[in-house]
Amino acid sequence: MVVVGRPKGDRRAYLQWQEANLPPQVVFEILSPGNRPKARHARTEAAEATACASWALSRERRG
Repeated sequence: MVVVGRPKGDRRAYLQWQEANLPPQVVFEILSPGNRPKARHARTEAAEATACASWALSRERRG
C-alpha cells in the first residue's frame, strides 16, 4: 500500500479516518486460495468507495 503524505510505519490495518482521511493511492493485494469471491468483491468495492487511485489483485502461486 502506498499513501503519500502519511508517515511511514507498521500498521496492522490502514484506517483512513485515523490517517487525515487520506485514501491509499496504490494497493497491492495477494489473494490466498482461501479467499472467497464474495470477499474479493467486497475489497474491490471498498477500494472504489475510498477513491483509491490504483488497486491490483494477484493470486498466490504455489510450486
